[in-house]
Amino acid sequence: NYDPNATCIDNTLCTFGEYCDNICFAEYVASPGASDTPNALLCVTPLGCADLATIDPSCISTQACDDGDPCTADEEETVILADGTACADCGLNATPVTAACGDPTATNYDMNATCIDNTLCVFACEDDIAGTITLDGCDFTGAMVNIFDAAGTLIGTAATDAMGNYSLTGPFTCGTYSAEITAAPPCYVDAGGDVGPRTFMIDGDGTADGFNFGVVPANIPTVGEWGLIMLGLLMSITAIVGIRQRREEENQVWG
Repeated sequence: NYDPNATCIDNTLCTFGEYCDNICFAEYVASPGASDTPNALLCVTPLGCADLATIDPSCISTQACDDGDPCTADEEETVILADGTACADCGLNATPVTAACGDPTATNYDMNATCIDNTLCVFACEDDIAGTITLDGCDFTGAMVNIFDAAGTLIGTAATDAMGNYSLTGPFTCGTYSAEITAAPPCYVDAGGDVGPRTFMIDGDGTADGFNFGVVPANIPTVGEWGLIMLGLLMSITAIVGIRQRREEENQVWG
């Protein structure tokens, strides 16, 4: 309101330009006039989350948050200091949490794990032992089955029930084992029952493994053995026929 023609001067009547001097507001004036004065009331519109790419670092801060991901920790989000608005960018400066196995049946189960990755789980290869001794009408009460590991060490003895079922609770590590019957009943022995030792494998499939004993069947020739027998018979028949023919020829000559 400067008056170049004034002769009575009273500079208390002068008014000067005002401006917002807060860089965190949209009304901020970067280059005010030399005589302009700052006025905080003119700073009305704070810069927001949409302006994060260009906003001055002094206008923002961070605070703790939770992005809901159990595999990260110590997440932070941006906060607009002018009005306290939290931007939707939780996850800043997050620290990865080491994943662990969450399956209680695994050997490396971590009961305190928060970041679960069950592809990391390691499961023991093991099973219980069970089998049968079979012979109709034979009571197997009192029969015992000894179980040996691959080194031949006795690892347990299982009693059979009347039906010949036996079992040994482990679990036992996967591998080769052998079973041998002791105190077999006479009805089984007299019938030519197999008492072992017989090998079997523990395969870790969740089903008990063992050897199933029974009466050893009579030796029946295989297909190859039958072939040899038939060939021998044919050769014998051919030889016999040849001998008879020679004798008949000799008789005709001398006759």
